[in-house]
Amino acid sequence: MIQSKAMNNELRIREGIEKYLRDSFKKDSVGLISKLFGESAEYLYAISKIETSEYTDYFKSFDLIWVHVNESYLDKSFIPSTQSYGLFAVNEKKSLHLVHTKPENLTVLLRDDLLREENIKEIPAYILAKLFCDSCLHTKKNWHRVIESFNDLSEIANSREGYELAPPVEIEPASISYLVGKRILRFYALESWLFQHNQISEITVEIKDDFIFNLSKRLFFKKIFTNVPLAKY
Repeated sequence: MIQSKAMNNELRIREGIEKYLRDSFKKDSVGLISKLFGESAEYLYAISKIETSEYTDYFKSFDLIWVHVNESYLDKSFIPSTQSYGLFAVNEKKSLHLVHTKPENLTVLLRDDLLREENIKEIPAYILAKLFCDSCLHTKKNWHRVIESFNDLSEIANSREGYELAPPVEIEPASISYLVGKRILRFYALESWLFQHNQISEITVEIKDDFIFNLSKRLFFKKIFTNVPLAKY
């Protein structure tokens, strides 16, 4: 359930998002054999669950919500699962799907909500880094997790059986620097391919005053875990 700014308009927001899903995601033609076994010619577009995200508290005019569906067409999923979910920014006028194939939607969110300098300074660099990961870097198979220190990696290794960590490396927390006409967001992210953690990248996001941004990624450490067990489902 949407708990904050758009709470009184949840039904209309659901209808708007479901219309977006119907318009944006079409199933490939279903063969005769699949039809005989009962496969539908269309996806299910009804939303199964809405969750308020941690980002909502940092934005004044949008709710940022996780939208779940009982199909696999959205950009994030738990493996193995036929369900999927995605991040949306919603208010009474707009529903923006924040996904790596539509980076312009994140620009619209930032421009509409953070146009004043004091607004963007209220968002911690770590939260902004996580938002860029969720909006521009995550795919179904390749995830990015913001890392603030080597201790974060130690906690991951200790929480997973069979993970062995490489010798310590210096990792700086996420930061924002302010230059003439732009802001520079820098952070480190642990990449996961099918949920097997291994590679660390240094991410740099150059955000212009109109909130059009350019994101670049540089390999920082190729095998931060010297042993990574095979995924178990």
